[in-house]
Amino acid sequence: MALTKTTTKPRPSTTTKRVSIALPPSASAPTLPSGIVYFWAFLGIDPYPYLAVLRGTEFLSCAVFIYLGNRTVIQPWRRTGVLSLDGKMFIGGMFASTLDILFAVFNPTWTMNAHGIAYGSWSNSIPGLPGPGAHKVPWGLLWCLPAYIWLSVGAAITGTNLLDFVWGRFPWVGRMGGYVLLQAFYMAVFTGLATFWNRTQVYTYVSCAPWPLTLWYGTTHQLPLYEPFLIGLYC
Repeated sequence: MALTKTTTKPRPSTTTKRVSIALPPSASAPTLPSGIVYFWAFLGIDPYPYLAVLRGTEFLSCAVFIYLGNRTVIQPWRRTGVLSLDGKMFIGGMFASTLDILFAVFNPTWTMNAHGIAYGSWSNSIPGLPGPGAHKVPWGLLWCLPAYIWLSVGAAITGTNLLDFVWGRFPWVGRMGGYVLLQAFYMAVFTGLATFWNRTQVYTYVSCAPWPLTLWYGTTHQLPLYEPFLIGLYC
């Protein structure tokens, strides 16, 4: 006896699938590109509980900047007509401030508070910088640029006086011991200063070393331990 096999054709589905198709923007609808953070945040439009800290940082940094510029550049130039070594360090610190943008070539290292006076950055002028939009970073013009000055020539003047004191009072420390103590002093001072700035949101580190090498890892005020060490060497 022959067997018969009955097959049923599948019925077409009655469900409707929604397909989203990306269409190019209409030419009649102009788009507004995101612009550089200029001076709008100076008015304090967004709530920021530590605005007084940021303004105080800007004021003090600018005041030290003007003082050091007068002491190391203007006065020696007027007196001798020659740029002193301290004056060369002052000018060199201004060029060194470009490192903030170069550090962010592969990973964003930090972010600065947009309430500070800023005029973007100069990343578009760096050939081959693979950081689209980095020229819009609110780089702290009134506090970060002066910081490179008082962390260089300012720290050098302070460190020279400290070394003279240590070697005069404790000659057994030796030259190398004095430099080690000075490096430890710079690291301790910057660790306290950076911790204060990070906790008051003046700036913060958005990428860090692994957690054994980072204080308060995973928080908004995390601090990579390589930063105080490198700043100490810079000083």
